[in-house]
Amino acid sequence: MDAVRQTYAFLDIPEGQITYETEIEAGHGFVTEEASLECNITRPDFLIDCDFDQAGDILNQLYSGLVPPTEPRSESLITFDQAQYLNGAVGMDATAFVYVPEDCADGALCRLHIALHGCKQGRERIGDAYAVLTGYNQWAETNGIVVLYPQALTIPAPWWNWFGGNPNGCWDWWGFAGDDYLSQDAPQIAAIARMADALGARFTD
Repeated sequence: MDAVRQTYAFLDIPEGQITYETEIEAGHGFVTEEASLECNITRPDFLIDCDFDQAGDILNQLYSGLVPPTEPRSESLITFDQAQYLNGAVGMDATAFVYVPEDCADGALCRLHIALHGCKQGRERIGDAYAVLTGYNQWAETNGIVVLYPQALTIPAPWWNWFGGNPNGCWDWWGFAGDDYLSQDAPQIAAIARMADALGARFTD
């Protein structure tokens, strides 16, 4: 995490836009207020209970004036056909999730937050646990935020080339889906942008 902070500094991200929490003795995972793993554990499903609301911290860093969270509505977590947006992008599941708060479903103008799961946290391994347990939906319900949960997929690697596949169901951070994996035109990024567009988001260059 020190290296990540240094990277932000290298990219000239203003210090005031960075929150760096170092007081939690957390394992490798998404920190939550309610999960099955103890805080210092590092193992699947990588959802760890540290009595800390990481999702709330993230959303409050990005959006101002949020009101306190509430219990999410189970019927607001929707499973949808992600395959129709892929256009050949590899390493993505055919199914994904989106949380649509009641007000948003009724036509209110809402914001969109895209929550990317980590390695070994996709639907094929842990079902909807990432979408349910991270804590985003509680904040989304009271603050008019649609939360999109795209889903990556395992690609078995050939025995002679571990990096030739995607055995842990990660997002493409090293180029398994092709050389163009870091730009806005990268296949996975473009697929997610199409999903966002279908939800009503509009992007400009």
